[in-house]
Amino acid sequence: MGPSGLVALLAGWFVTEVGRQPWGVYGVLRTVEAASAHNLQTMTLSLVSFVMGYLAIFGLGIFYLIQLLRKGSQLIDEPPASAQRPARL
Repeated sequence: MGPSGLVALLAGWFVTEVGRQPWGVYGVLRTVEAASAHNLQTMTLSLVSFVMGYLAIFGLGIFYLIQLLRKGSQLIDEPPASAQRPARL
């Protein structure tokens, strides 16, 4: 599994950069033709909605992590692994 993170990072970067200007669909649809006709207010509302959604999810994640840290680790009363029955039959 070693280099899989790097491969995923580079693949994502490659896909993002290939999808950028100056084409929408290479050789078929130019950027000018692919641009949407939405006005500034619609785009601003969309951006604000996404940012608020991500901030809410991030905030809930941080809240959950803080709750886990406050709770602390819990000891488990189990016999040592050597005293247990083997997993195979």
